[in-house]
Amino acid sequence: MRRRILLYFMSVILLIVILFQAIFTFAIYHYYYGNIEETIRQHAQTSRSFFDQYHPLYTFDLKEYSSEIIHSFQMPGTNLLLLNSRGEVVQSSSGLAVEKKVNIPTFLKEGGTLKDIVYSPLGEKVMTFYQPLFHQDQVIGYLCYETSLTDIDKIILRFTVITLVLNLIIASAAFILSWRLSNSFLKPIQHIISISSKMAKGQFQNRIETKSPDELGHLALTLNYMADEIQENERLKNEFISSISHELRTPLTGIKGWAETLKDPDYLSKEEIAQGMGIISSETDRLIHLVEDLLDFSRLQANRITLLKHTFDLNELLEEIVFHWKIKAQEKQISLTYSGDCAVFWGDENRLKQVFLNIIDNAVKYTGTKGEVKVSLQRFKKAVSVKICDNGQGIPEEHIPHISKTFYQADMKHNGAGIGLAIAYNIVALHGGKIDVNSEEGIGTEVVVILPFLEA
Repeated sequence: MRRRILLYFMSVILLIVILFQAIFTFAIYHYYYGNIEETIRQHAQTSRSFFDQYHPLYTFDLKEYSSEIIHSFQMPGTNLLLLNSRGEVVQSSSGLAVEKKVNIPTFLKEGGTLKDIVYSPLGEKVMTFYQPLFHQDQVIGYLCYETSLTDIDKIILRFTVITLVLNLIIASAAFILSWRLSNSFLKPIQHIISISSKMAKGQFQNRIETKSPDELGHLALTLNYMADEIQENERLKNEFISSISHELRTPLTGIKGWAETLKDPDYLSKEEIAQGMGIISSETDRLIHLVEDLLDFSRLQANRITLLKHTFDLNELLEEIVFHWKIKAQEKQISLTYSGDCAVFWGDENRLKQVFLNIIDNAVKYTGTKGEVKVSLQRFKKAVSVKICDNGQGIPEEHIPHISKTFYQADMKHNGAGIGLAIAYNIVALHGGKIDVNSEEGIGTEVVVILPFLEA
């Protein structure tokens, strides 16, 4: 992966360097060549203007005035050739005889100018500029300025080499920076991969150490959080298995004990036989309730639970549930009261009954002797609110956010598998509602179930 990242980085850097070098070379070439061309052009046009103003008005003999023209119009740093209308060299500012004939293009004969770059017989690169001369609206000759480009090319080459060296230095520095940058990316990634692989093998005690505030740091924190949650769920699962084993063993022990005792009823009184049969029946009901909770939990986990909805009176359902729990509440000298009005609701009556049975059971279970549990129903325009308040032991603040989690038990002293409230939360959510819990340790707990009215 490091090679691929370096390859990407270096490809981009080299592309930028090549583009910059090409653009710079092109720009400096056109800058110097353009300056030379513009300087010669301005001088040639000035020479033509001067010639137009001051040459004689009678028949003009170019050869007769060639020395004067060369002397007047020559330009420092250039060689000036005076050509006749046929393109033959009349005279040169170098003073040497030049036997040369230039093929004059049509547009030059018509008064245009021409810039050209050619090579001399000695291989020297030369820029030439042709400016026509007029007499009585007729082209009678041409000024041909020649200048060597050798020195300019050396300057351009020197700048090109300097920029190339600088670009290579920049590319090398960029390569080193890319190498370090790739390491800064890859080392945390490799560390994350290593720890994640251990987590995948069940070694959740490992943690990713990172102080990076970027996305990699957030990823490491997320994986650490995932490991914490998995460990916590594993702990809760083990506690659940231990708890459910105890919950199953207790009624089974009672059933088996009384079943063994009732094998020989001759030594038992009718009252003892009736008591034993009652215990077997109640413990069997307890087992059935526990198994039903486990089945509901498995259905919720698999998203296979279905609601059998119909229209019913929620007020009557709550009255029935409160009546059911009054006997148990009276045994603990707890005052269990209910208040509410008629509230026709469309939902799964049995599932909601399961929810309220569980919540009221917890309220009675965690309320001490001579305590008070109040159940009330309030109808609103778009929803109903069922409030269950008690003045029991309350729930510690740190446990409240977790009570809806599967297997979670805020108080391990009481019996229970830790799935009742989790099921209740899911059933209410399937009805589009929610459960709010407010509690203060030592003061009591208030559970509010909000259920929106749904159309049949």
